[in-house]
Amino acid sequence: MKIRIETLEKQLSEHKATATISELQGKVPTADEIEQCCEVLASIESQTARICKQIEKIDQAQKQDERRRSLSKDSSATIIAELANLMGELKNVHNLMDGIKSCNPSFVRRSPLRELVNSPRGECSKCKENEALLNEQQNEIMFYKKKNKDLTNQMQDLETEKKSVREFEIKYKKLESIFDQEREKMNSERSRTKNEIVALKKIAEDAEELLKRSSDDLKRKEQMWKSEKASLDREITSLKKQLLACKNGEGSEHDERASSHDSDKVDPMKLSRNESDKIHVIDLKKQIAQLEKKNADCEAKLEDIKISNVDLLDQLNKAKQGWQKDKEAHQHKTRQTEKIRIVEMDAVQQKFSSRMRIMEDTNKSLHSQLVLARRERDAHKEALANYERKMVEEKKGIDQREKEHADAAGKIKSLVSYCDDPIQKRLADMETELERLNTDLRLTKEAKKADQILYRMDRARGRNEKITDEELTSVEQMQHQYQECERFYSKEVDRLNGKIKELTTEAQLKNNEQQRITRELREQIRVLEIDQRNLSQKKDNQVAAKELFESEAERLQQVVHMNELQKLTRKYRLSSIIDQLQYVTDPLRRSGKLEPDHPDGIRYIINQLIAIRDEDNQSCLTSEDRCSSVQPSLQERNGYAPSLSECDGTYDNISQSSLSIRSVTSVPIRNTVRWTNNQASVVKTIVSPTSPTLVKNKTESTAYPTKRSFRRYEAYETIFLLILLDKYPYYSAIS
Repeated sequence: MKIRIETLEKQLSEHKATATISELQGKVPTADEIEQCCEVLASIESQTARICKQIEKIDQAQKQDERRRSLSKDSSATIIAELANLMGELKNVHNLMDGIKSCNPSFVRRSPLRELVNSPRGECSKCKENEALLNEQQNEIMFYKKKNKDLTNQMQDLETEKKSVREFEIKYKKLESIFDQEREKMNSERSRTKNEIVALKKIAEDAEELLKRSSDDLKRKEQMWKSEKASLDREITSLKKQLLACKNGEGSEHDERASSHDSDKVDPMKLSRNESDKIHVIDLKKQIAQLEKKNADCEAKLEDIKISNVDLLDQLNKAKQGWQKDKEAHQHKTRQTEKIRIVEMDAVQQKFSSRMRIMEDTNKSLHSQLVLARRERDAHKEALANYERKMVEEKKGIDQREKEHADAAGKIKSLVSYCDDPIQKRLADMETELERLNTDLRLTKEAKKADQILYRMDRARGRNEKITDEELTSVEQMQHQYQECERFYSKEVDRLNGKIKELTTEAQLKNNEQQRITRELREQIRVLEIDQRNLSQKKDNQVAAKELFESEAERLQQVVHMNELQKLTRKYRLSSIIDQLQYVTDPLRRSGKLEPDHPDGIRYIINQLIAIRDEDNQSCLTSEDRCSSVQPSLQERNGYAPSLSECDGTYDNISQSSLSIRSVTSVPIRNTVRWTNNQASVVKTIVSPTSPTLVKNKTESTAYPTKRSFRRYEAYETIFLLILLDKYPYYSAIS
C-alpha cells in the first residue's frame, strides 16, 4: 500500500507539472511563432535593402528610360517605379530649364527697319503682350527652380533616412545575434537540467528496486523464521507433554514403591525401564535448553533485522527528501528560466512590433510623399504643356513677324534702289538738321548776348543792315522745330521717369516681401532650434533616468541574489542542525532510554538556532530599510511613482522564489510545548525557522529558553518530537 501511495503521488506531481508547463506554453508564444516572426523580419529587412539599393542605382543612373522592377511585393514595386518616373521627369524639367536659361529674355532682336529708320515710333500692343508673357514665363521659371530645390532637399532627406535604416539594420542584426546566443544558452541549460532529472530518476528507480529486493528478502527470511519458530514451538509443546507424562509416571512409580516397600519382591525389569526414562528425560531437558538458546538467538537476530530495516527506511526517507529537494530546486530553476524566457520573448515581440510600426510609418510617409509627388508631377505636366503651347504659339508669331519684316525690308530695298534715293537724302538732311538744331539749342543762350553786343556795335558804327523776309521765315521755322523737339524730349523724359519710378516701387515691394519672408523663416528657425534644444534636454533626461533605473534594477537583482544565498545557507545550516539533533537522539531512540550525557550538543544546537534567528531579523530589517530608502530616492530624482500593478508584479516574483525555497527546507509546523520549573510554569511557542510566520512578521522575534533549570527529560522529549515532526512529516499525520 505504501509503494502504491508513493507511485500515485509521483503520478499526481508529474500531472500537475505537465499541466503548469502546458498553461505556461499556452500563454507564451511557441518557438514556431518566434521563427515565423524572425522570418517576417528578415523578409522585411531584405525588401528594405533592395529598395535602398535600387534607389541608389536610380540616383546614379543618367538615362531617362532606365526603370527597374525587381521587388517581390506590389507596393514596393509601385514605389520604385514611381520614384524612377519622378527622377526621369525631374531630369526632363532640368533640361527644359537649362534650355530656357540659355535664351536671354532681355535680348532685343534687330530689325532692318530699326537699322534703316532711327526716328521714334509709337509703342505696339503685341510688344506689350509679349513682354507680359515673358514676365509670366520668368515667374514660372522661378517657381520651377524653387520646386527643384524642394525636390533636391527631399532626395537628401531620403538619403539620410537610408543611412538611418542601415544603422537600424546593423543594430537589429547585433540584437539577433545576441538573442541567438541567449537562446542557445537556454537550450543547453534545458538539456543539462533534463539530463540531470533523468539521472536522478534513474538513481531513484535503482534505490526503489534495491529497497524492493531487500524488503522481499526480509519477507522471505521472516517467513522462514516463522516456519522454524512454529516447528520449534510444536516440538517444545510435544516435549512439555512428554515431560508431564514422565512426571506423572514417576509419581505413580513412587507410590507403588512405597506401597510395595514392605514387600520384598522387586521387579528388575521395571527398575531398568525407570532408569532409561530418567536418562531420556535428561536428554530431553538438554535439547529443550538448546532450543531455547536457539530461539533467543533468533529473537535477537529478528531485533537486529528490525533495527536494520528501520535504518534502511530512514535512509530511504532521506533519499526521498533529497530527491524531493532536488526536484523542487530544478522546478524553481525551470520557473526562473521560463520567466526569463517570457521576459525575453516580450522584449523580442516589442522590438518586432516597434520595427513593424517603424516600417509601416516609413511606408505611409513614402506613400504620402508619392501622392504629393504625383500631384506635383501632374501640376508640372500641365504647366509644362501650357508653357510648351505658349512657346509654340510665340515661335509661330515670331516666325510670321520675321517673315513680314523680311518682306518689308526687301520691299524697302527695292523701292530705294528704284527711286534714286530721294527719301534717303531727305532723311540724311533731317538728321543733319536735327544735329545742327541740337547744337544751336545748346549755343543759343550763349550766343544771344554776343549777338546783342555785335548788334549794338554795328548800330554804333552806322551799319544798318536790312533783314529779309526769307530769313525771318526760316528763323521762325527753326524756332517751331526747336519747340517741337523740346516737347518730344520732355515727353520722353517724363515717360522714362515714370518707368523708373514703377521699377523702383516694384523693387521696393519685392525687397519688403523678401525681408518679411526672411523674418518669418528666421522666427521658424528659432522656434525649431528651441524645440530641438528641448528635445535634446528631454532625451538627456530620459537617458539619465534610464541609466538610474538600470543601476537600481542591477542593485535590486544583487539584493535578491544575496537574499536567496542567505536563504540557501540558512537551509543548509538548519539541515546540519537537524542531522546533529538526529545524531544526538539516535542512541536515545535505539536504546529506548534517556542518557543525560548530551547537554553540550543541545546547547550548541540552541545557540545556532538563536544565531539564525538574529541573522533573519537583521536581514529583514536591512531589507526594509533599503526598500524604504530606495523608493523615495527614485521618486525624488525622477518624479516617478510606481503603480500598484508594478509593485504587485515585482513582489509576486520574489514571493514565488521565496516560497519555493521554503518548500524545499521543511513543512511549517507550530507546536506548543510547556517547560515546567519548580517555582513557575512558562509556556513557549516554538516555530520552525522556515515557517511563514517568520516571513510575514519580520520584526517579531521567536522566544527560546535561556534558563538551565528545565528538566532534561522534557527537553530531550520536545527536541525529539520537533525533529520527528520536521524531518518526517508523515508521523504528524499518523499521530
